[in-house]
Amino acid sequence: MSGDYETHNDRQPNITYTPKQATYHIYLNDKCLFKNLNESEFDLIWDKIYYSYWREELSYAVCFDDVCLTEDHSY
Repeated sequence: MSGDYETHNDRQPNITYTPKQATYHIYLNDKCLFKNLNESEFDLIWDKIYYSYWREELSYAVCFDDVCLTEDHSY
């Protein structure tokens, strides 16, 4: 059994990582109103509700894969 197999230590797997496009979540008082919006959906909805309603209570998060960055309401 000894010496009957090859090792391929010089080969690296050909794995490429492409992060997903950013998604957005919109919150009102920490309650999620909209989830997984793309950028154009976010811009449309955010512009409508932020400039019309509840500015201080609104916030949003930008998510890349499983990591979300929470932003304050000053978009």
